[in-house]
Amino acid sequence: MEKKASGSKKHIVEIVVLALAVLLAAVALLLAVPDPAIVVNGQDDVEVDVFATYTDAGARARFLLFDISDRMETENPVNTARTGRYTVRYFVKFLFSSAEAFRSVTVADRVNPVVTLQGDEEVRVEDLSFFNDPGVIAVDNYDGDLTGRVITSHTETAFTEGERKGETEYIFTYSVLDAAGNGGFAIRKVIAKDVTPPVITLVGEQNVTVIRGQPYTEQGATAKDNVSGAVAVAIAGGVDTAAEGVYVVRYMAEDAAGNRSEITRNVTVRAPMPAQSGGVTIVPGGSYVALTFDDGPSSNTTAVLDVLAQYNVKATFFILNYSESHIPVLRRMLNEGHTLAIHSYSHDYSAIYTSAEAYMQGVYKMQEKIRNDTGFTPTILRFPGGSSNTVSKNYCPGVMTQLARRVEAEGFTYFDWNVDSGDADGNCMGKDYIVSNVKKGLRSGRVNVVLMHDSGPKTTTPQALPEIITDAQARGFTFVPLSSSVPAVHHGINN
Repeated sequence: MEKKASGSKKHIVEIVVLALAVLLAAVALLLAVPDPAIVVNGQDDVEVDVFATYTDAGARARFLLFDISDRMETENPVNTARTGRYTVRYFVKFLFSSAEAFRSVTVADRVNPVVTLQGDEEVRVEDLSFFNDPGVIAVDNYDGDLTGRVITSHTETAFTEGERKGETEYIFTYSVLDAAGNGGFAIRKVIAKDVTPPVITLVGEQNVTVIRGQPYTEQGATAKDNVSGAVAVAIAGGVDTAAEGVYVVRYMAEDAAGNRSEITRNVTVRAPMPAQSGGVTIVPGGSYVALTFDDGPSSNTTAVLDVLAQYNVKATFFILNYSESHIPVLRRMLNEGHTLAIHSYSHDYSAIYTSAEAYMQGVYKMQEKIRNDTGFTPTILRFPGGSSNTVSKNYCPGVMTQLARRVEAEGFTYFDWNVDSGDADGNCMGKDYIVSNVKKGLRSGRVNVVLMHDSGPKTTTPQALPEIITDAQARGFTFVPLSSSVPAVHHGINN
């Protein structure tokens, strides 16, 4: 019995040992089996343009000799609408093992921005300062509008000889970078060449007459160029006032680009003629009356003209700025032989006497207005307050001294007065008061320049005229309008 039990135990041990051997062999066999394998199709690193269609090349999965791709899962997060780096994951699980593989996909902006010129590709101007750059529009496929980030630069090439002499070529480059560093640009060519000559403007009239033996004052000219601005004027040709004839004075200007212009002035030197004014010959030592009326035209001017026409007397009217309704009155003055003269653009001392230039601007403005409205160009004037006024000191010391010289240098003749009617001593002075002042003021053997006014408040002035005229005629005075032939009456200048 004891021997039989020992045999059973031995058999059990053998079975256990065998089972362990089988188990170990199975574990060894399992450990020797490889994991599934994934092979990525194509490249592991792929770059694709933003907004392009991305089609993944996929992958293959195998286990030993078996294709198990149908068991493989793919995670594809690629979004081509947004730049960046994406990872595609391939995963497979088989039996007791698994495998995974990866592909890197970069969505990149590799397209250059498009820069489009506004305006022409080539532009010609007379100077670069005249070039108004129309700019460009810059658009990127990913970043959108980049116009505000465009940088403009230019190069410059000047030509000093050959067919392109005088030209300067500017190459404008408009460049921009998008967020990815892609660059775009456009080019415009600007060619600058000054081809316009300076414009020369004469100071004074183009045709001038000088009495033989009298001095000729050259007033000169100014020149302005569209590019260079003010340029110098060269003057050629002299005037011999001792010899009668027509002399041509030439005025020439040249700008920095070599464009030249020239104009001329004709100066006629003639023999002295008997001085006449309004058809009356002015004889030295003769007795004359020149009635002058300041501050019109107004509602009183027609009444004054009616009296003058009744007695066939010619007078002088120093007028201020006027409305369109007074144009017929001015034309009547000229048609009836009166002298139409300039007082000023206004009677506001604080405006007209701030400088000599301020007064002269008003004179030329009036001269042009009268010429446009009547066809007549006045050259006779009277300063408001007379050349002896002192109120102008309040606005510009020395202005009357400057003006007395300047008006004559610029071809005007100015008159003061030597008889004051007193009609400006108040708004409506009595008729007899005015008549008495004129009668007492007249002197024989000279030209009596009588100061009167035809402004609105002076209603008694036309009433006084008949008695003034008949008295003067009875005393042998001849009435004349003022002109450059009449000896000028000037006050002493106090400013």
